[in-house]
Amino acid sequence: MNVVANFRGRSAISFEPAKAVTLGGIYRGACAIIDGGARCWGANDGGQLGDGTTTQSLAPVQVKGLTSGVTDVSMGWGYACAIKDGEAWCWGGTNKEPTRVPSFPE
Repeated sequence: MNVVANFRGRSAISFEPAKAVTLGGIYRGACAIIDGGARCWGANDGGQLGDGTTTQSLAPVQVKGLTSGVTDVSMGWGYACAIKDGEAWCWGGTNKEPTRVPSFPE
């Protein structure tokens, strides 16, 4: 699948193959699963790209530590989460790099 993302009125990138794509808030950014890893692009004022910085990017950047095993990704306004090897990882806000979300007891 080819993906063309629109960020603040500009086409950001076209790439393939992407397994899943999610958009976060209006003009805030997007994430995709590419080659089994999570990559995000767009605004990054809250660290929502997961690369440890607050620098925006019009091209997908690799989310730290999520280079393989990612099966789902979702982005909100200033944050993002992914499922890697059955575990939830989230970043953005005060966490500029992914942090594993503790599981709840059954």
